[in-house]
Amino acid sequence: MWVYRPYVEPKRFQKMKIRKFEIAVAGYDYRFKTYARDGVEASVKIKCFLRRPNAECTILTPASNEYLRETESCRRQVSLR
Repeated sequence: MWVYRPYVEPKRFQKMKIRKFEIAVAGYDYRFKTYARDGVEASVKIKCFLRRPNAECTILTPASNEYLRETESCRRQVSLR
């Protein structure tokens, strides 16, 4: 026995933007770089890569809007002088 269902429009999911993260890990001189949707995913990727789940990670790359704010504030300081 077949059950006929009315046609349902599929949901359209917005893709999360993937950004580049630079992460410093305690005990390493190298700054690891990876692409991820957010900082948590980036740090998890690095921890899995190093096989150190308890590694202490620090995200070094600022968010894009913070970078823009910093650039704008520098421009304002230069224009005031």
